[in-house]
Amino acid sequence: MSGESRRKCWICIVMATSRNTLKRVADYYETQLTAFGTSAQGAGWNGIDAQRTRFCQLEKLFPGGRHFSVIDLGCGHGSLVEFLNERNHDFDYAGCDISARMIDCARRRHAALPNVGFSVASRPAAVADYCV
Repeated sequence: MSGESRRKCWICIVMATSRNTLKRVADYYETQLTAFGTSAQGAGWNGIDAQRTRFCQLEKLFPGGRHFSVIDLGCGHGSLVEFLNERNHDFDYAGCDISARMIDCARRRHAALPNVGFSVASRPAAVADYCV
């Protein structure tokens, strides 16, 4: 096998392994969503306090009083959107997650918000001021 053939084979193995890993991760979070709904536990957190602590830490990155854009990689059902709205931030939000069920749930929860969008993906398709 030539060096180029080995490299192509290795890339195929890595891609297949990545797909399998992503599928297992998506399955785990979909199980959480089924068991706990749109609560913090439904997104894999051990409780609302842990989730809010993370959101408060992320908030320190965002500019106060001025518009910003954020990509939420692994957005789950979009709870960060609610947090940012509660805190009166001016933002555009793109959430992406590998779980189609999480994204369906997020789209239903936030359908009325024109500054919010969701996609099933393992990586963002756009650029933003922040990616969390």
